[in-house]
Amino acid sequence: MIRPSTDLSVRQHERFSCDMAMTLRVGQSCVSKVRFARGVGGLDGRVPGRLSSVSQGGVEVRVPVFVPIGAAIDIAITDAADKPLAEISGRVVRTAMLDRRPTYALGVVVNAEHAAVMTTLVSLAVRSLSEGEQGAGLAA
Repeated sequence: MIRPSTDLSVRQHERFSCDMAMTLRVGQSCVSKVRFARGVGGLDGRVPGRLSSVSQGGVEVRVPVFVPIGAAIDIAITDAADKPLAEISGRVVRTAMLDRRPTYALGVVVNAEHAAVMTTLVSLAVRSLSEGEQGAGLAA
């Protein structure tokens, strides 16, 4: 008898495409376990990247470094003028190498205390999609 798999992933929230500038750094609880090579990112340990999709429960980011599943991360999102829009923290639940540059896509579950920020980010993404152009706060 074949048993159905119990590890099926099902999205709880609708996901929206976007393209926002962001930086990522490893959260305090994982700093001793995850270290980036010298020359990657800034002196503060932040690595630049792009926020490529957003939902009420999480984000997908694209960064030039590998970050392992389970790592705690902090994300700072900026607008086209490099002004801070939001800061969120979460945990990496998916990682995939997209190309040899390298570029990695990280699926991140965002911590529950950021629910209001996630609502704002989803609204920005939806507005951008409905306008058919880059909306307020979205960078090319």
